[in-house]
Amino acid sequence: MATRKTTSAATSAEHSIIVEKNEQYHFFKITCPEGHYLTTYKEGDDIMLYSDSREVYTPLTADTSLWHCVTEEQHAAYIEARDKANEERMEAERAAMMSDRPAPME
Repeated sequence: MATRKTTSAATSAEHSIIVEKNEQYHFFKITCPEGHYLTTYKEGDDIMLYSDSREVYTPLTADTSLWHCVTEEQHAAYIEARDKANEERMEAERAAMMSDRPAPME
């Protein structure tokens, strides 16, 4: 199998993504160093869109610069913020549903 491993300095040396190019099957395998997560999330994005992975496979036409690594601590903070935002959204939707209900008939 023809693979070539390169490291892309996406954020800093310790948070660099690892890109392996498989020329035989035409894909990139993107990973992070141990203890880090891959994401395309950037500060300022909607936290509800945060997602992560330990590894990603993409076609060779993909823009690998969109991916970067985050630490366990950053990952945990993003998950906590996403869960909190989801709870707040659900509470707002429940409150809106309750306010739209007709008064009970007596």
